[in-house]
Amino acid sequence: MSHWENLNSLCRVCGNKLGVQYKKKEHNARQLTAALNINLQNDVDGIHPQFVCHACHRRLEWWQKRKNKQKITTPLNITVPIFEAHDDSSCKICCSDTIVKFEPSGPTLSEIARSACSKHNFMFAERNEMMYCMEIEFETRNVIKSLAIKPNGEWTLHVLNHKIQANRFQGYERITDNINKFLETLQKFCICIGNSDFMDVIKCGETILKSRSGDTVAIVEPTTIRHVQCNILSEEERCCVCNIYRPTLFSRRDTTKKENMACTPTSSHKRNDQRSREEIEEKLEFVVREKQILKRKNHILQDKIASMFQKKSRKLHNAGDNNLIKSLIENEEKYTIHLPEGTPQRLLWEEQMKAAKAKSKTAVKWHPAIIRFCIAVYHKSSAAYDTIRKSGFLNLPHQNTIKR
Repeated sequence: MSHWENLNSLCRVCGNKLGVQYKKKEHNARQLTAALNINLQNDVDGIHPQFVCHACHRRLEWWQKRKNKQKITTPLNITVPIFEAHDDSSCKICCSDTIVKFEPSGPTLSEIARSACSKHNFMFAERNEMMYCMEIEFETRNVIKSLAIKPNGEWTLHVLNHKIQANRFQGYERITDNINKFLETLQKFCICIGNSDFMDVIKCGETILKSRSGDTVAIVEPTTIRHVQCNILSEEERCCVCNIYRPTLFSRRDTTKKENMACTPTSSHKRNDQRSREEIEEKLEFVVREKQILKRKNHILQDKIASMFQKKSRKLHNAGDNNLIKSLIENEEKYTIHLPEGTPQRLLWEEQMKAAKAKSKTAVKWHPAIIRFCIAVYHKSSAAYDTIRKSGFLNLPHQNTIKR
């Protein structure tokens, strides 16, 4: 038999003799690339066989079905032979006393990507022959960076849902075995913070900022303002484009303040029944606009307070309060040394200890001086008195008690 006949009697995948049933290797081209990292475009006639045996064909089909259902992510466990060019003196395919040399194939692109993601704290996922390397902010569960890689090494990068141009990373037109270096280079960049300190110049419902010519120059995001040409990835905290745009935002802030001053009614102390219909409508528009500004500032402050509360607050337990009260009662004499008799501090201390020892709040008989002090605070601001009383720092009489 000729070398060509001997070669085509072997399986391209396992190197064993073909049986009665077999398929052309092109029939499993996609599975060979994904499962075994075999690119048939690199095969050479006269060196590589043209067929796949029935057993390997079935295994490739089974692997593809399991992968589509996301029940498997590892490559197919088959050792692929290395086929060498024909040599009349030492051809391992034509010689009957030798067999094809087998060597395990190298790591697949999927394995390289998975290892690189684990090293750089990225999440790795595979779906529909695509590989995804994602960096996630665990507090908000938002995807910060998403790198999508095709089986042929082509890639697409999104940062905060903005597509990054491939020319930003010279020398990485295709990613194969250099994924580790690519992720290392990516982590050296900072994400541009935009101009988050100018959110006060944004009107309610405004999503874009335009120039005088009507062109869109900036995009309003939930927490910042970005120029349309923002680099997103920058070596500094803020990219050069957003930095150059800041004077325009300063000018816009000054213009907004002047407009608000111009829209203010000429006399805010003028009675409404002495105003004309036009003046009342003007005042109403001003009040509505001022309400929207205050509402937006209130939301911003609420978000800041909620963030600070989440990061810096500590949970207090009721058991700690009881222990503190017990300690104060047992060591009352030690604490009252520095409070002379007849002083307001000593009176306040004694009244607080009396309230702490009482079985019920309604059973406390308050000193007249404490009642007069509470009446003075209540008449200054009932809301302030209610806040002090409910804060838990001081035991004070109920509002109904001081109204008697």
